[in-house]
Formats: sequence, C-alpha cells, structure tokens
Amino acid sequence: MLVSLRTALLVSITATALVVGAVSVAIGGHSDLPKAPKGSVMVDHHTRTGLVAADYKIDGMSPAAVTKHYRKAFKARGFSVRSSRSSSGYSYLYMKNAGVFSFVGAGEGRRGEVHFEVCKGTDKLQVDVCG
Repeated sequence: MLVSLRTALLVSITATALVVGAVSVAIGGHSDLPKAPKGSVMVDHHTRTGLVAADYKIDGMSPAAVTKHYRKAFKARGFSVRSSRSSSGYSYLYMKNAGVFSFVGAGEGRRGEVHFEVCKGTDKLQVDVCG
C-alpha cells in the first residue's frame, strides 16, 4: 500500500505541475509580452495566476504612440481591439484573443517622460484592475 500511495502522490504532483505549466504557457511570462518600444526602461514587472504585467517609462514618445506600438504588436498575435482612447496626456488600449485579455495604459509624467503599463492574462478582472 505504501508504494501505491507514493506512486499516487507522485502522479498527483506531476499532474499539478503539468497544469501549472500549462497555465504558465497559456499566459506566458513577462518575456511573452510584446517587446516594449525601443528606448523603454522597465520599472517593474509582476506575475500572478492569470496575469502578467510590466511597467515602463520612456522619453521622446507620446502616450498615443506607445499604445499604437502595442496595438500593432498584439494584432500580430491575433488580438482584436475591444476599446481604446487617446486624449491629451493619456492613452489606453484593451484587446482580446480567445479568452486572453490585454491592456496598455500610457500617461505623461511630471518630468515629461511617459509611463506605461502592459498587462496580459486569462483573468479579465485582474487585467481590468491592472488598467
């Protein structure tokens, strides 16, 4: 009985690892986000179940240009635009692809640099909160 309990435990651990691995592959790590515009500096990044996100800053690019960059990058991955808006000093973009959601929000900082956040995940609520 000890051998079969041990075998069952190993099978359970292996199955759990496969499921966790599948979720990780489905939403990817921070490296699975589209590349940031050239000249961007990563300020922070975080992952949790159902979400991967990264924060950046960049000089010499408008918030609208940042979201335009990501619109093109996410569209190349099969995402479609759900909503977007650009106004003076701020721009955002929500996209979706088969149960995976993305958000990009960019705004001008006090020193003229643009700060932006890129989020992607399978949990729509977390992606919405990210934005």
